[in-house]
Amino acid sequence: MDMKRLIIFTDLDGTLLDHDTYSWQPAADALEKIRLQQIPLIINSSKTKAEIEQLRMELDNHAPFIVENGGAVYLLDSGATPVPHRFGKPYGEIVSILDQLRQKMDFRFRGFSDLTDDELSDLTGLTRTEVVPAKKRSCSEPLLWDDSESNFELFSGILSEQGLQTVKGGRFIHIMGQTDKGRAMIWLLEHFKRQDPATDWTVIALGDSANDKPMLELADYAVVIRPATGEPLKLDKTENIILTDKKGPAGWQEAMNQLLDQTGA
Repeated sequence: MDMKRLIIFTDLDGTLLDHDTYSWQPAADALEKIRLQQIPLIINSSKTKAEIEQLRMELDNHAPFIVENGGAVYLLDSGATPVPHRFGKPYGEIVSILDQLRQKMDFRFRGFSDLTDDELSDLTGLTRTEVVPAKKRSCSEPLLWDDSESNFELFSGILSEQGLQTVKGGRFIHIMGQTDKGRAMIWLLEHFKRQDPATDWTVIALGDSANDKPMLELADYAVVIRPATGEPLKLDKTENIILTDKKGPAGWQEAMNQLLDQTGA
């Protein structure tokens, strides 16, 4: 008989991390319960490997992780050094395609590669020290769209012809290969199943933005974190959904306490 275990996939900005302060402290009690029960906690974020590694150290997290909206999965099977499995095009190729499009079509946008550290700090609220790992990208380019909606549709169509897509996050539009957080989550879950065939994994996923939807739709339990601004994310699925009353990490803790009690973990 297969052993049932929980596995958790979580977004960061606006979900486990506060939208404005980037603090996870309001979720500290739930995080400690998860750590003590040895439930795998998989970060699945638009952030870079460098950013996530810093946070993993703070959280004492030793699980695999997913970066840049599903652009790459980092495994830890062979020891402490994360080993990447990448999906889609590398960062340099993405930036080159964007530069060519801007020159040819005169589209107006600003990518991370165009912004100074000071500009990025002002836009995100990150310190200049925190901006440095945010710019160490491997498979996606976040940008601000400064052009018309009709031009954005044209822009997205041209990118699609070149194997790229536009993904709207909490602050930026992310240009990346044809993958998403859901595809990367399923790939990593299959890896867990190959490593431990006797375990029947129950998947909990938590997120707040449109880029989290593919992950939430595929989870056994989907937690929609109430966003800092605007309306909560709407899902197509209708069962096992929690919409939190609280925002950010306070909502994260609210939902996880409920699910840990509900599942008997």
